[in-house]
Amino acid sequence: MGESLLIGVAAAATGALLSLITAPLLGRFLVRSGLENPDLVVRPTAGPILSAVVVGVLVGLAGSWSAARRSARVRPMEALLDSSVERRAMTLARWICAVLATALTLGMALLTASADASHRVDNALFTAMAAIVAATAWAPVVLGPLARLATWPLLRLQGATGMLVRGEIQTSTRRTAATAAPIIATVGLAVLLSSMVTTMREAYPAGKAQELHGISVALPDDTPGLTDAAVRATGGSGDLTTRVFVDSSAFDAYGRASFKATSTRQVTFADGQTLPVPVAESGKDLVLPRDVVRAHDPSALTAFAMGAKGSPAAGAKIVDAQTYAEGEFAEDMRLLWLFALVLIGLSVGYTGIAVATTMAMSAQARRTDRLVLARSGASRRQIRRTVTTETIFVVGVGALLGLAVVLPALAGMANGLAEETQTPVRLQLHWATVGWVTGACLLLATASALLSARASARART
Repeated sequence: MGESLLIGVAAAATGALLSLITAPLLGRFLVRSGLENPDLVVRPTAGPILSAVVVGVLVGLAGSWSAARRSARVRPMEALLDSSVERRAMTLARWICAVLATALTLGMALLTASADASHRVDNALFTAMAAIVAATAWAPVVLGPLARLATWPLLRLQGATGMLVRGEIQTSTRRTAATAAPIIATVGLAVLLSSMVTTMREAYPAGKAQELHGISVALPDDTPGLTDAAVRATGGSGDLTTRVFVDSSAFDAYGRASFKATSTRQVTFADGQTLPVPVAESGKDLVLPRDVVRAHDPSALTAFAMGAKGSPAAGAKIVDAQTYAEGEFAEDMRLLWLFALVLIGLSVGYTGIAVATTMAMSAQARRTDRLVLARSGASRRQIRRTVTTETIFVVGVGALLGLAVVLPALAGMANGLAEETQTPVRLQLHWATVGWVTGACLLLATASALLSARASARART
């Protein structure tokens, strides 16, 4: 425990110091990409930094306490043995954790399906986190049957290698489950974030297109906006866009031919004149009479004109409802996808470190087994093949579980989007992310395991 405390404090302090360097860099990236305003200022905040340090140290102590408790229970004669076999794949605490995490996952999936738009993404993330914990807790139960199924072809093709891999997995299911845990988290989080964006990218334009009931829309064609002549030529109608000031505050305003005013405000227009005008609030924007906007802002243009029936005019083009809806959400989806990539990069980076270190530690824990193989006559190639085969199995199982556990969260989100947009929404998995994240985990895990097993292979006598 003392050793874990020293390492935890040193590592947490190092991470806190690194955050002071990397946080401003990330802030500048967010500003350049359009995710944050240019006036964003990144400054150190004591609360989150101290919380991260404390949590990091406590997690390290919890892990070391569990390992030290198991070691302290070993009898003196058992400590002299060269091998150990797990007595139980599932402890009582693990059973309780597995059941509770599964119940929490199902409950959060139901909440995700019924949540409003502002809480749906957060609920989906919490659902996936609970599901990852549940999958990790249930892993020792499913690893045995999966090992028998997956290694059956190896018994035919590789003989002794397949037998060794099957035996090691079946007799060390908890250790194998711990090795697969960071892979479950890596694949699960990456697939969740990327598939959320892909599903929303399909759902929101479809819902907007249905609201338009198939009408055509006139859009600017390589121009800042539509002139009044272009709007008349296309046969559509739209609001004039302008900028006004009310009580020294700037507002985006829209000139509309007909609307229901909610109040009368003193409005300052682009020409500098201030006069009382009937207005209606539309979110953070204002709606004004169209003729008043035109009188005080001759340069005002129309962003789009609904119900276009005529032929395209100069500086205008006519598109269908689906094309218009996709264009309207294009910028939002670009920013959302970029934000998802930032989260994927952070999560995969951290869990990737966990994958590499966990595989290295697992291979080091089996150093005695590799040494016995070497001294029994196994060649370096045979040892590497055994290590690689076992690593591929662990990564494959972890990737499958990571993919499976996020499906309830994604299904709940898709169901909520269907209710919100009143359109059928299909779950869209981002298979490219599944492929590259699984491949990255496989490369990291295999490299770490082989490097750790290399010392064992050199010890052959």
